[in-house]
Amino acid sequence: MTLNLLNPSIRSSIISALVAPHAYLQCTCCKPTSTSESQATATYPDISIAFSRYLNSGKLVNVYDWYETFAVGLEGEQELVQGRGQANGRTVKGGGGKKQTVDVHDNDEEEEAATKKMEARFLRCFHEFDHLGLLRHSGRKVDHVMRTVYEIPD
Repeated sequence: MTLNLLNPSIRSSIISALVAPHAYLQCTCCKPTSTSESQATATYPDISIAFSRYLNSGKLVNVYDWYETFAVGLEGEQELVQGRGQANGRTVKGGGGKKQTVDVHDNDEEEEAATKKMEARFLRCFHEFDHLGLLRHSGRKVDHVMRTVYEIPD
């Protein structure tokens, strides 16, 4: 027992922090409730969202498919932010006291910028996984990586 306190398992600590970030961050936005499970996961840190998608894949992970599922997970976050009225566009008082959003740029430019930001966020997570040793590069396929975590301790 004292050995575990003096020499803790780093790998299990990292995995538990990725699975349940609210326990380490101590914030109320990430704490899952029975009614708002999808809203809670939308507020998780990027690496936790990427890790949940990582766990749902097979032994070999196709990086592009992983990115696509990560992007879908972040779309829930964008919808949550827009629902709160904190969208990327400016909010201006209109007639009758209603708020109207005004686009700053063209839709194509905004969409391209959002895609680049999403790719950067995913690449950051990918490199953090690589740095933590949760990925191993496969020699057979260039666009695939191998998982090193298969079971999560409870």
